[in-house]
Order: sequence, then C-alpha cells, then structure tokens
Amino acid sequence: MKENKVVTISAQIPAELEKTLIQLCESEERSKSYFIKKALEKLILEKTKESNFSKKDTNSSTKKISK
Repeated sequence: MKENKVVTISAQIPAELEKTLIQLCESEERSKSYFIKKALEKLILEKTKESNFSKKDTNSSTKKISK
C-alpha cells in the first residue's frame, strides 16, 4: 500500500486574511489546514492547467513554485 507522506510548511499572511480564515473555520467547523490545503490544491490545479505543467519536469516545477 502506498504511504501518504505529509510535510509541514509555513507562510506569512496578512492579519486580516487570518481573521477571515478563522471565521470561516469556526462557521464551517474545519481546521485552517483544511482550507489552506483546499485553496493551494485549487491554485496549483489552475496554474498547472494554464502552463501545461508536467509532474515529470521537476526542474521547472521547483523554479515555478519557488518564485
């Protein structure tokens, strides 16, 4: 069976964005991690569709993500 690995990342966000995130978490009874993962998944999916990004092209993925 394939093991799902997870990593921890950190990001700085504006205080107002965090305030809105916390309100959303409370109203939906979900964690901050849940909404951050969903938003990141959606953004990456949109961007990879736009640029015909290939998972096999690891060098360009590093360059694109680290910008």
